[in-house]
Amino acid sequence: MRPLARMRLRARLGWLLACIALGLAIGAAGWLLSGDSAWFAAIPAVLAAGWLFLADPTQCEAPRRAPGGKDGAGSP
Repeated sequence: MRPLARMRLRARLGWLLACIALGLAIGAAGWLLSGDSAWFAAIPAVLAAGWLFLADPTQCEAPRRAPGGKDGAGSP
């Protein structure tokens, strides 16, 4: 794995753990204040919000080949 790819993976894992920790903190605070365990629904809610604000959809796309590349595809 290339160093840049490792840094991106570490950053994504760090953000994932931060979102989980924030969801747990919200859930624990709500549970302690109200006694209702439904506050732990904050974990998936924070994960979803984190995905919306932090995700990079371009990382999910396959690389595109230029026309006339090595495989001979494209116009002559």
